[in-house]
Amino acid sequence: PFAHSGRRVGRALAHPFSTISERKGWEHFLTSEIFPLRFTSHDAAWVPNYTLHLVGLGQTYAALDEFYRAHDVPIARPLAAATALGAGMLNEMTESNGGDFPPSPEMIADMYVFNVGGVILFSSDAVRRFFAEKIQLTDWSGMPVFMSDGTLRNAGQFYAAKIPLPKLERTRFFVRMGLSAILGLSWMRADGTSWSAGVGGTGVRHVIDPVTAVESIDLDWTAGVFYDRTGPRRPTRPPVAGQTRSFVVNS
Repeated sequence: PFAHSGRRVGRALAHPFSTISERKGWEHFLTSEIFPLRFTSHDAAWVPNYTLHLVGLGQTYAALDEFYRAHDVPIARPLAAATALGAGMLNEMTESNGGDFPPSPEMIADMYVFNVGGVILFSSDAVRRFFAEKIQLTDWSGMPVFMSDGTLRNAGQFYAAKIPLPKLERTRFFVRMGLSAILGLSWMRADGTSWSAGVGGTGVRHVIDPVTAVESIDLDWTAGVFYDRTGPRRPTRPPVAGQTRSFVVNS
């Protein structure tokens, strides 16, 4: 129900201060959404805010910027920001799901603080290079598929990071984050292919309390083994002066 969900998200974004004040207030908003000061599944909304919205959307924005520039699209950076933030808006509408609940302060934190913050943060080439070369952050989202019954399957936002470990050249600390979080190790072979494995938690149900409209996620254990081929893809044309092509492409 895009129209209904869009109006709900729009009300929150148009009246951010009253939305926060009417739903648990500023103290709860700052300690659960903005700063890492709460640690339960009902209150630690800052976890996906930092991982998926700040870093994840920022990486998506940077990749879009580089894609547009590689294809000589005018005003690549503003267009990349508009594309990424537009996707963020659709994400908020999807999570709203047409419910008849008061607008949520989570939308304020997601859109105004962390999504916009991700665009600002990843406008720096130094930040892009750090996450590409040191953290090796890559987009591992699923490939969405429309089924014969009209449903959309395999749509999920996931990112993977391979963080260096001291004195271990080919073994890295592995993090997969998104609808689930998996921690483990990744080992790169000499031919550039990698095997990664880990355990963690996954969201099995998104719950909205019918009285308070407080959102929470029920968690369960999960594990995964992953195979990928890593390596920078050669650009189709040399980069222009001052242009940075730093992102590692994984397949």
